[in-house]
Amino acid sequence: MENNHRTFSRIEFDCLATLTNGSRQFQCKVLDISLKGVLLEKPDGWQEGSPEKWDIKVILDDSDVVISMEAKVAHTDPHRLGFLCTSIDLDSMVHLRRLMEWNTGDSSLVERELKAMV
Repeated sequence: MENNHRTFSRIEFDCLATLTNGSRQFQCKVLDISLKGVLLEKPDGWQEGSPEKWDIKVILDDSDVVISMEAKVAHTDPHRLGFLCTSIDLDSMVHLRRLMEWNTGDSSLVERELKAMV
């Protein structure tokens, strides 16, 4: 059994994200997302030792909503990349909060997690 030390709820999410660092850009699948970060499928062409800091745009299917954040690589494995959000604009945080509330069905849980971040 996997040891899980996460303090923030994560939701499985099936959409695309764009990773950008200077002229380097990848498109990859979002596996899950939380208020503190995102887990992505490792894109083809990813090289270990790639820059730590990335701009991430999570594109919500069937809408014009994009969640934009700056993030750093938190962990990698052969198939996945985990990112820790270091900066997010207000509009993106509002969209992420609504997404978390909708998918967890528990706005009080999301509120507690937001308070824990401050």
